[in-house]
Amino acid sequence: MKNIYVLPTDKSSRVSIKEDVLVLHRQQYRLGTQNIYITSNEGVKDGDKLLILRDGLLWGKKGEVCTFIKRQPSNYGFDKAVVLGSSGHTHTAECDIEYAIDRGDVSKICLTTDTDLIEEGIQSIPNEFLEWFLENPSCEHVELKQEKLHPDEVMDDSYPKDFLDYQIVFPNGESLIDAANEYARYDNTKSYDFSSDTLIEAFTEGANWQSQRMYSKEELKNIAIWAFGFYRRNDLTDDELEIEFNRVLNQKLLKK
Repeated sequence: MKNIYVLPTDKSSRVSIKEDVLVLHRQQYRLGTQNIYITSNEGVKDGDKLLILRDGLLWGKKGEVCTFIKRQPSNYGFDKAVVLGSSGHTHTAECDIEYAIDRGDVSKICLTTDTDLIEEGIQSIPNEFLEWFLENPSCEHVELKQEKLHPDEVMDDSYPKDFLDYQIVFPNGESLIDAANEYARYDNTKSYDFSSDTLIEAFTEGANWQSQRMYSKEELKNIAIWAFGFYRRNDLTDDELEIEFNRVLNQKLLKK
């Protein structure tokens, strides 16, 4: 199900459309400026921001943002959704918030480039993902997983102790951290301290290496032929052969 939305904005952003192509730039307003929203349909709680996905709602127009206030008990067997609309007026829906989400009315915003929402506490989409997305604009869905931040990772007292950080999982099932870790395993010249600024380097190199790991049928055939020929060598012991095979294979992978 789609959970990545690219929508026009009349405010500054890091993303815009130029000649029908998404481009990344410094925070500014320019013709074609866009905001990106990554949403989820799970775990809506009081105060969450919702992206309106269709017109005809009292909460606002399609593409606008409203705020879920609370669940109001009713006599109909469900809790009515109370929402602060994009116009600043409060509305009580004749359904619960889960029904509104299942029907495709709204979706919970988890990450965004919208600076107004970021200032209100919504997590910012990292540049590493934006760079990947601009190269893969047809992607409409990514998995999100939540991880509690370690107390040492919380930058200041404004974050609650149980602050949850969203990790974006790429379509092949790996998060940015997963890609960085896997890359580091293949390149033993790299040593990343994931509590320092080198995390950004790890993200970038890991994502770039990950995106280049796809092999054509012809390339796989050539690797298979090479491997068959390599194991016919008789100048090495079995253990030496295994070590040399892994060393050369890793060099071939890193050159891909």
